[in-house]
Amino acid sequence: MHPGILFALVSLAFAGFLDVAYKLFADRGESRGCFLSAMAVVWLVMQTAVLAGTDQDLTLSRVNWLFGLAAGVAITASNLAFIESMTVLNVSLSSTAYRLNTIGVMILGVLFLGESVSLLNYAGIGLGVAAVLLLYQRASDLREEVTSKAALFLGIAVFASAARASYGVLTKAGLNAGADPTSLLLIAALCWAVGGLVYALVWERKLRLTLRGLGYSVLAGLLVFGTVNSLIAALANADATLVIPIANLSFLVALSVGVCLRLEALTRQKATAMVLAVSAIWALSASV
Repeated sequence: MHPGILFALVSLAFAGFLDVAYKLFADRGESRGCFLSAMAVVWLVMQTAVLAGTDQDLTLSRVNWLFGLAAGVAITASNLAFIESMTVLNVSLSSTAYRLNTIGVMILGVLFLGESVSLLNYAGIGLGVAAVLLLYQRASDLREEVTSKAALFLGIAVFASAARASYGVLTKAGLNAGADPTSLLLIAALCWAVGGLVYALVWERKLRLTLRGLGYSVLAGLLVFGTVNSLIAALANADATLVIPIANLSFLVALSVGVCLRLEALTRQKATAMVLAVSAIWALSASV
């Protein structure tokens, strides 16, 4: 198996478990900003440990700072906008809009990275988008007083999707320009930690995380560490237009775990989405 595909699948698996961890935390009603900041600190500690354990030198060159900050701001803005969109929109609609960042990656990858997209790429991306759209379930429980805000918050969810696509493309562009992967991830983790803290202080206006909430943060931080490190390894070995569409199908793992834990039921619609997602991975893998 091509190493880019292999690392993308590993990232997919980590991200799927991360989705489950986030869902379990979100139901607790604690500070989302503190959660994001705490998990970023865990990620930062793990990334620093890797740096120390592998005798790598931290090279904060101009290219590392430029692409590290740009990618860090993009992923932080993406996370915060995604969280904010869920305060009005139902989770299904927010998640669907967010996962469609595959389209943004394809457009940005072709325009700014000069990547080519084959017919199998198009087929795989199309199957992946169809799988995501199948997961959307219209909710009838939106409160009447917030429906007038729906268009605005859908726009915020679309912004989150665009920012997530920008993160992947900026990371790939940084690698192409000779940036150090570990330095990129350290800077991104720092941006994430600061962004979560600012969100908690300025927007939520609360700094509260219970011991169990802290436990979820540690777990999520370890999963984020696995997700981003395997993703950047995949990007180092293959095009962003190939890697990120595969990694975006993490709902395969999240849905499987959710069904096993009885957090949700496996409907015919969800099963069809899973089949389409597997077909998308096959088509994208075959395009290498």
